[in-house]
Amino acid sequence: SRPGTVQVRGTGTDLFGAPFEATATVEVGAFTATRPASVTVPAGSALGTVQKQADAEVQAELRPSGAGYGVPVVWSWDGLSDTSFAAPGTVEVAGVATGPSGEKLPARLTVIVTAASEHNVAPQSQPTATFTESAQYDVRNTINGSTTDKGWSNWRSGTKNEQDTLSYRLAQRETLTHVDVQFYRDGATLSWPTSIRVDHRLADGEWVQGAATPVPDPASGAPRVSVPLTGAADEVRVVMTARPQTHMIVSEVEIYAAAPAPAGIADLARLTVGDEPVAGFDPDTLAYTVTSTGAAWPSLHALAVDEDARVVVTQPGAADPAARAVGGVGTVEVTAPDGMSRTYTVTVNRAVGVGTPVVTGEPRVGSTVRATATTDPADAVLAFAWLRDGSPIDGATADAYLLTAADAGREISVAVTATASGFQDGASRSGVLVPAAVVDPGTGGSNGGTPGTGGSGGVTPGTGTPGAGAPGAGTGTGTG
Repeated sequence: SRPGTVQVRGTGTDLFGAPFEATATVEVGAFTATRPASVTVPAGSALGTVQKQADAEVQAELRPSGAGYGVPVVWSWDGLSDTSFAAPGTVEVAGVATGPSGEKLPARLTVIVTAASEHNVAPQSQPTATFTESAQYDVRNTINGSTTDKGWSNWRSGTKNEQDTLSYRLAQRETLTHVDVQFYRDGATLSWPTSIRVDHRLADGEWVQGAATPVPDPASGAPRVSVPLTGAADEVRVVMTARPQTHMIVSEVEIYAAAPAPAGIADLARLTVGDEPVAGFDPDTLAYTVTSTGAAWPSLHALAVDEDARVVVTQPGAADPAARAVGGVGTVEVTAPDGMSRTYTVTVNRAVGVGTPVVTGEPRVGSTVRATATTDPADAVLAFAWLRDGSPIDGATADAYLLTAADAGREISVAVTATASGFQDGASRSGVLVPAAVVDPGTGGSNGGTPGTGGSGGVTPGTGTPGAGAPGAGTGTGTG
């Protein structure tokens, strides 16, 4: 019911039947922020392509030092167009994430635009063929990375196929640049087609038919044909027209798609000490100094702008956590995908932690009061300064203080300063007490009274004159 972490213990059985114990850490609380996200695209990418590559979830957190949890996010692309991604650089996109209870959290996406490159996407595709000689020459051999083996073959006895097609369903929609086909010479036979045609399928399922490309006949070896191809597609097919009564052998098919060059951004997006942001953090500022309280070294936590960058954190005090060196230095090294790196340094100065002083004793003039305080580290040396209405009392620098008449009705407190080797001084101040003055007990009144005298009549009661203290009691006598 309260924010924090809860340890849940459990038991299990491993694959060999042996029991084991396990502990799960459950974080309790509400999400407080989302972690920065990024996507890298080649220069010239269309807005629609970038939108499809942006993640539909971001990592939300209860605190920077805790775990991240995926939550849905909606990005705002207002004001952006194809030209926004025409040249290398970065583009910031704001978003709103939604937590499990409907809470809204701001999100940030950095689109990293790099120089356009290309990569072979055929190895991740699902290939099929209209005909195959045998399982030994399966079409999957054409995406095994070898350009010298006898990959796919359509040899058959008798009448040979006049045409065959190799199709490659891509793992995802790609922006294609060209398709290369490496053929194989089967002995003295020119075992390749006279021409090939490369078609590609659009997102709506429509096929775009390419032009026929002649296949040359080299004097030795086998030809390699490269067919330019532009546009986005999710499937490619290579249609081959055979020589009369000649089988065809394909060694390798390479399908090239536009890809971003490795990004060179080695900036941090966030830097925290414990769960507190480093004051004045800026990605271009590489050195910081912070102060922490207590003997324990705080932990650094860092997130890079580029999610694909490698972040290595060396914690302050990691070499010798018990060492009492002022200014332990932690480092954060960020290495971008292209190898560029930056190192941030955080110098941590530890200060003695001092709890609020506790004052014991009777708060009245003439009584002695005493102050105690806990410290971290525990062996810190304490110095005391007693205060009257916030100002130091001359000579009152011990842990005990005798309240005097000058303190009556005034606010008395104590300031405690703690020192320890390797630490900055720590200080704390107690609450106030208001001593009471000494009470004078005073004197009481007289109880005497003058007795009354009797009247002259037999039944007339006597009267008495009251004294200064309690009233006197009179009696009377008479004769009839």
